[in-house]
Amino acid sequence: MERNRRSMKRSRSRNSSRSRNSNRSRNSNRSRNSNRTRNSNRTRNSSRIALNKKLNELKAKFDITIKINSVPESEPSTFKSYNYTFSTNSGELLGVCSVYYDSRTEIEQNNRRGINAIIDSAIHIPWIKVEKRGIIPQLGSFMFIYSIVNVIKKHPNCKQAFLDDCTDNSNCIKTNFWYKMGFTHKELVELNDNDPNKIVLPGPEVCGELGEEIYGRWLNILNTINIMPILKG
Repeated sequence: MERNRRSMKRSRSRNSSRSRNSNRSRNSNRSRNSNRTRNSNRTRNSSRIALNKKLNELKAKFDITIKINSVPESEPSTFKSYNYTFSTNSGELLGVCSVYYDSRTEIEQNNRRGINAIIDSAIHIPWIKVEKRGIIPQLGSFMFIYSIVNVIKKHPNCKQAFLDDCTDNSNCIKTNFWYKMGFTHKELVELNDNDPNKIVLPGPEVCGELGEEIYGRWLNILNTINIMPILKG
């Protein structure tokens, strides 16, 4: 009987130790995951802060006036449209950019079972037009980045942005404006057999993954604007 009691005590002690170690391990894993999430959020926020700072710096440098009109639709909680008008301080129109937020966008995802569609929040850019060229270098780039970053601030849960590439060089890898901005086709593309610098397009829609990589790309583009000479029209 005495042996049995000792054996039971040892068994309880081992189980208690295992339980404590298991709890420590789970807490340690939770702590590491929590730290990774916080660090990831800090990185994304620091990139957006740097972008906003550079955008405001260029806005002041080139004396640009920006008007934003938001147009709520029938379901304002799921869909909202923003129209950005860029002009000189004297009132001369430079360009316009339209962006809308849709929380019920159908997004295709690739997984082991193939392609399936999910409903998620996304940003769409249906229209951008530069009216006055030659006054400010890379005005189209500035207009696009300013507009989309401003909408991201209002809807930070968005992870993707979509637009239709209707440019004349939409199949050119090196010179395409949207490729430079970090937008690519979600569907598989093929290289043109006759020209390795061109692709066979699956369709006009291109997508940008909103995160550290694309924010860094946009910041580099804005930094080149800052050192380019101002051209007179």
